[in-house]
Amino acid sequence: NGRACERHHSGGDVVALVSGPETAPADSGGSGISLASGESARVSLQGLRPDSEVRVVIFSEPRQLAVLTVDSMGGFFASIEIPADLESGSHTLVLSGLDKDGSPIDLRFGLFVFSNTTNPMPLWIWSTMALLIFALAGVVLWTRKVKRENSEFWQVRLRGGTV
Repeated sequence: NGRACERHHSGGDVVALVSGPETAPADSGGSGISLASGESARVSLQGLRPDSEVRVVIFSEPRQLAVLTVDSMGGFFASIEIPADLESGSHTLVLSGLDKDGSPIDLRFGLFVFSNTTNPMPLWIWSTMALLIFALAGVVLWTRKVKRENSEFWQVRLRGGTV
């Protein structure tokens, strides 16, 4: 269903499960796990070298997400947050560590990341709107000042009888 993936190391002793939330978008491509940027993937591994480390890296552009410590039984369970600024699209989540015998392993999972925002307005639109609001406020204040000055001018003239 695209919400959980399981991988076995070639030796058969390492089992990894990576899963995401129960809801995924329809355009996720159907392979791998679908997550919104900023959400977390649940990761569990068994059959690793006890008390060793596992590095969690996400690719297209390599970015280390976590370094996790394996428990004394050779496993762990963790929640790995997908960076909020990660570009939407297909990525690869790689878990690197050591199997029970100390041999290096790399387990790869397909990951589809979709934007967690609902099409935010670009910064240039916000700054243009702010500039227009300031300009409008300036015009309103200037118009009031001119009307007040004109009103005072004519009141003085009318009282003085110069008109």
